[in-house]
Amino acid sequence: MTFARSLDGKGLLVTMLILFGVCFAQATYWVVDQMGFARSFYDEVEQVLEREKVWANQSMNPAERALWVKDHPHLALDAGEVVFSPAALARIERDVASRINRYRWEGAFFLVVLALGIAVLVRTLRQHSRLLQRQRNFMASVGHELKSPLASIKLSAETLELRDCPPEQVRSLTGRMLQAVTRLETFIGNVMESARLEAGERDPQRQEVRLATVVRDAVDQAGTRYPDVPIEAQVHGAPTLFADAIGVQAVVQNLIDNACKSAQAAGTAGNAGATGANASVHVELLEEHRRIVLRVQDQGLGFAPEEASRLFQRFYRVGDELTRKTKGSGLGLYIAKAAMDMEGGTLDAQSAGPGSGATFTARWPKRAMEASA
Repeated sequence: MTFARSLDGKGLLVTMLILFGVCFAQATYWVVDQMGFARSFYDEVEQVLEREKVWANQSMNPAERALWVKDHPHLALDAGEVVFSPAALARIERDVASRINRYRWEGAFFLVVLALGIAVLVRTLRQHSRLLQRQRNFMASVGHELKSPLASIKLSAETLELRDCPPEQVRSLTGRMLQAVTRLETFIGNVMESARLEAGERDPQRQEVRLATVVRDAVDQAGTRYPDVPIEAQVHGAPTLFADAIGVQAVVQNLIDNACKSAQAAGTAGNAGATGANASVHVELLEEHRRIVLRVQDQGLGFAPEEASRLFQRFYRVGDELTRKTKGSGLGLYIAKAAMDMEGGTLDAQSAGPGSGATFTARWPKRAMEASA
């Protein structure tokens, strides 16, 4: 068990890279060594032939040389002297060159395959490491998302059971319980929606959607859930989509909810400036270049620019510190991105860095605004 743990994650990656590195070095050495061996063998053959030629010229008369050359095809007579046969030397040189080229091509092919194997292994292990991190974040957030509303419901129920509360307090406690139940329903719905999207079982049911109404309802709901976060909404015109209503609502609600969580966490942190106690959210809906654009800007925690593309991955959350500061399961932005892809739209995120807030922009294409006849 200890050994298996030591080979998990970075340990396994380093170990496999070392093994592949040794294999790569051995393969390179084998190619160089075989090419050198082929060349040295040719040189030795040439030296042996040279000695035979010298011996024949020194030890034999012309008649004996003629008979001796007949049994040695690599030699020939030239004016009674024993010399190398040009044809034989050319044949040996071709054989050596062919062998060296074969070693070169075989070695190069093996090294390329080995390099590709190393690249695939590194990428796979990195993806596995990121997946494990997202799963750990998800499990931690699941515990928080379930524990907090259940604790609120339990406390409210115990208060109602043990005390003879006045009507105003009863309404307050039941309202708190309903909010906790709504939070649980939202979380469970996100998990189920994520599973359907992952399995490809989500079929869009397109209809006319009044986006301005969806945005206003989402802002009102967010104002109830996050009373300490100032939310400003600007709706230009009355844009209408012909799209999957559930998907559109998921995009709007998740973007606004995500911005409110970030702004609330920044306010809780008590940082000065843009991320101070008055961190706010600005929502804007408009038509731009024959597209419907929803732009949600917050003065919250922000993120590093290189994290932008990964924010929409399933279970991904920016760092452990942000995970501790904000609630959530890491599914909301994933579902929103999947819903936009389903409609042929785009969803992107921008931030100048941690502590600088963030802007999320959803764009629905023109064809999404055209209802079929």
